[in-house]
Amino acid sequence: MKIKLKLALLFLGVSLTPFILVSIIYINGSKNMLKESINTSFERVAKEKANSIDSIITNRVAEVELLAETPEIKDLIKESNSSYEGRNTKEVMNEIIAIDESWIKSKETNEDANRILNNEVSILLKEYKNRNSEKYGEIFVSDKNGAAVAMTKTLSDYYQADEQWWGNAFNDGEGEVFIDDRGFDSSVGALVIGVVVPVKESGKVIGVLKINYKIKEIINIIGEPLGETDFIILARSQGDIIASSLGAENIEKLELEQSIKSLEKNLAIESTRMKKGSIL
Repeated sequence: MKIKLKLALLFLGVSLTPFILVSIIYINGSKNMLKESINTSFERVAKEKANSIDSIITNRVAEVELLAETPEIKDLIKESNSSYEGRNTKEVMNEIIAIDESWIKSKETNEDANRILNNEVSILLKEYKNRNSEKYGEIFVSDKNGAAVAMTKTLSDYYQADEQWWGNAFNDGEGEVFIDDRGFDSSVGALVIGVVVPVKESGKVIGVLKINYKIKEIINIIGEPLGETDFIILARSQGDIIASSLGAENIEKLELEQSIKSLEKNLAIESTRMKKGSIL
């Protein structure tokens, strides 16, 4: 090769090297910018959907709190509470437990259950529920001791104060709004979320009102798939998947992967504990 040609090629190589380096840096920079842009876009979508769900829950809470102010509901609760006056706690609880046990055994034929199911407030609540059967699962009310006083369908038991949601809403007589993550409710055949609020009179908690809402509207927010590989998931507080833009087959696969990871994590923790125990 001639010396002039060699020099020309060398010059060209030296000249192109900075350009190639700059191009590589630019390409990598563009990839990072694109990745950040996609992540930002997904984060924005997730926040928008989360805010939409939050708005629905907020509206549900406002609705239940408004219903809790209904005079008929308060009057029925006060009537029930007045039946405990002049009696000791043990006697009252024995009576409630006796009704509860009979209720559970006889189910639909129980006299107390039928009396409550057909009282004035229960009829009022059934009419309220039937205005939008796709929205409401069931509605029921209990007095200050957790005894059912009104319901839209026969409850599985009479005594409600042994339920976590009831204790959280009653809150030692202070009262507090509680969101009950129910999951699938076989009694209404749908996924539901319970909104529980204290019923108050002159600032004092006299009972508890609960509405189990069907969450079809929330599930619809999840929407269509974002792409071939991207998806959206709505999960319960325990981690169970409620809804997803994935197909059923892929959801099962994802749940299996989550179960395996959870099992591996628990085994790792247990193994660490055993090693620590052997050292001690």
